[in-house]
Amino acid sequence: MSFLAAGTTRPTQPKHMPSKIHLPILGIRFGALAPTGSSQSYFHAFSGFITSVGSFNSNISDADLISLFGGMPVSYSFEVDFNRDTYSATNSAATWNYFYADQIEEDLVHSVLEGLPISSSPAFNANFTSCHNIGRLAGGSGVRITAGSFTTDDWAVDDWVIGQSIRFTDGTSPPGGGGAVYVYCTVALDSITAIPGPSGYGVITASFMALLVAKRRGISR
Repeated sequence: MSFLAAGTTRPTQPKHMPSKIHLPILGIRFGALAPTGSSQSYFHAFSGFITSVGSFNSNISDADLISLFGGMPVSYSFEVDFNRDTYSATNSAATWNYFYADQIEEDLVHSVLEGLPISSSPAFNANFTSCHNIGRLAGGSGVRITAGSFTTDDWAVDDWVIGQSIRFTDGTSPPGGGGAVYVYCTVALDSITAIPGPSGYGVITASFMALLVAKRRGISR
């Protein structure tokens, strides 16, 4: 049976789209005030448009997925800390260096199809013996943002730069079985902003109080 025949319609607004009011402003203004200890978190923000799909589900065709998601904008952000929850794994093919990453928004495909979670993997940088570095952020039920190349080493996540184009995958397993479905696109890394910790907020508060004192002195004159 066709997936769309069951009464599902293309959403007019993705449920996962984040508010862009507070966090980017906070990071841009106060990122330099963040503490400089051994652990520092950053927001990595990405955006793009879905360009292709892939269905491994007998009840949902590629045409169904295109009707639902084709050309839809995506916008995801991750909290990333290269010094938290770190560990390494090595075999004959590669070395994986894992680190903390937390996806902020709900998965688009999972929320629209009300799917079952796909087993998620942690974020990592990997160095393969047969090719160059690969970096990946992973979150939710099936979101993957992955960069890799056979021609350059600068693809680890901590080498990513603003404006860089990176491969995006979002997938889920719809209820009822039959295999997973995926959407794909190339997203741009829009921003990397430091997340202030308690020390950063202390500096911000002190600066704000100093500004108030200066204004009061000006008024008293």
